[in-house]
Amino acid sequence: MKGMLSDVALAREQLGALVYEDARVFTPEAVQVYLEPIVASNERIARFQKLSDWRTNRAQLVEIAPKLEASKIPTQVIWGDGDVVFDTKPSLDWLRANLGGLQKVTIVPRAKLFFPEEHPRLVSVLLNEFWRQETSAVIRRFNDAFQSHDPSVLADLVGEDCVIENTQPAPNGSRHVGRDACLELWQGIATAPGIHFDLENVIVVDDRAIILWRLRRGDGDDDSVRGVNLMRVRDGRIVEGLGYVKGQ
Repeated sequence: MKGMLSDVALAREQLGALVYEDARVFTPEAVQVYLEPIVASNERIARFQKLSDWRTNRAQLVEIAPKLEASKIPTQVIWGDGDVVFDTKPSLDWLRANLGGLQKVTIVPRAKLFFPEEHPRLVSVLLNEFWRQETSAVIRRFNDAFQSHDPSVLADLVGEDCVIENTQPAPNGSRHVGRDACLELWQGIATAPGIHFDLENVIVVDDRAIILWRLRRGDGDDDSVRGVNLMRVRDGRIVEGLGYVKGQ
């Protein structure tokens, strides 16, 4: 491996061809970035060899399979079907069987292991689409809880590090930090008698959402207030909710 540092042709032949569609992507600069830290000492070389031992890696992966299956974090797998390092079909079969939050599998034709470096735009589009779909689903369930006065779903939607800035009291609103505090506030609002939320619009951009709403306490507009929530979603959970209302 040390010889590859000074011989780019060798690096492309022995490593680049394994992980890139076009081994020329493995530039002299990339060779240095990837390999120089590994061969810096015999200890690092030994660590890399241990990391590359498929038997050890397989045992570790099998050991955590129950935890992966129990996880409901929304997950997307993007796989290059030209990969010669991992067997495509058995690998995908295992991931489908053991990733509890798996929602989407995308196969990239001819792509190899390091395909994100060759197709960064494709990866960016796929990730943005996935995050937008995830955010939309979470926010839809969040809004349903208030419109149906059913707070039971909120426990699955609020992250441990959630932060809320409430619309009241003026001028800054109260701040609520942590899952329990945020759940207590939102569940109280969802079950409050005599109020109803009308959704005016929901705008989703990547991991963020803007919810435009009108809170009604009676039949007419005089008994209502309009407001907006600025939301952020991470790993299928709401981690931020900033509320604002029009002046009264």
